[in-house]
Amino acid sequence: MDNPTRKTAVGVTARTEPYMTLGTGTVQSDKFWRWGDDNLLPYALALMARRSTTHRRIINDKADYISGKGVICDENLPRLKSLIERVNPLGESLRQVLNKLAYDKALFGNAFLEVVTDARHSFLALYHQDASRCRVARDEHHILLHHDWTSFNPSEAQSLPLYPLFEEQPDGTLRALIHYKDYEPMFSHYGVPPYIAGFGVSAIAYKTDRWNISRLDNSFQLSGVLLLDSAVDNEAEAERVMRLAGHVRDPRGKRRRQGQLALHSDQLAERGRLAGAARTGRRRHRGGPLMVPHVERSGLRERLQRRTHPPRI
Repeated sequence: MDNPTRKTAVGVTARTEPYMTLGTGTVQSDKFWRWGDDNLLPYALALMARRSTTHRRIINDKADYISGKGVICDENLPRLKSLIERVNPLGESLRQVLNKLAYDKALFGNAFLEVVTDARHSFLALYHQDASRCRVARDEHHILLHHDWTSFNPSEAQSLPLYPLFEEQPDGTLRALIHYKDYEPMFSHYGVPPYIAGFGVSAIAYKTDRWNISRLDNSFQLSGVLLLDSAVDNEAEAERVMRLAGHVRDPRGKRRRQGQLALHSDQLAERGRLAGAARTGRRRHRGGPLMVPHVERSGLRERLQRRTHPPRI
């Protein structure tokens, strides 16, 4: 009898855009349940929070609101008071751990709390685990922790059981992880962020800032001219040119720069439109980074007449 084919984890490159999946696109593994098609959805959510100012402020304020100013208890309970003030050997208070859990829950829709004790239950320590490092194991009773999921190596991953199961670790302690998530139909292994329906709004905020910065870096001036010797006489061709211009980068290979191309076409200049929205003169086309300059004032007609090779795009 042949041995079944084993699946292996596929490493993918880190995201540079929250909505863009790079690398292999889909990750398959017999070790864990992927979090997103490329298993890097937490990276995308964290990147979104670092780029959108309003989005980040809402998440931070929500976490602070939940954790408040701290936890109080009866002064006649010294052991409980001691735990609240110092919940683990790192010196963190219960409020600090709770704030991290609330932040992860608001950002990722998932949070992980590590519980540590011993066989005699002589002590209790609570640690926050970064949700972006955690994945649900295939047996659904363990959590795998790895420092870099873009290049997963099973030998470098740590496995901890899900509460209420405890397992003894090499240091002699008993450890378990508590997974906090809300119910969501069709999502049995991970929760979803509470703002999932507002992804587009968050993206608009940071993309607007990036677009304005690009315009400032470009000094609101043209840095190139796109010459079309052949007339663009239909909407589909105009849209294709717009998409082509939208992918142009600056000479240093950095991010896109807005308003850097001028499109010349006798027919478009005379009709005063591009995909139904362009205007003649040196005014910006609102639908994209293209500008349609006036033929006579820009001197492009004279330059075109001097060309000797056959017309082409």
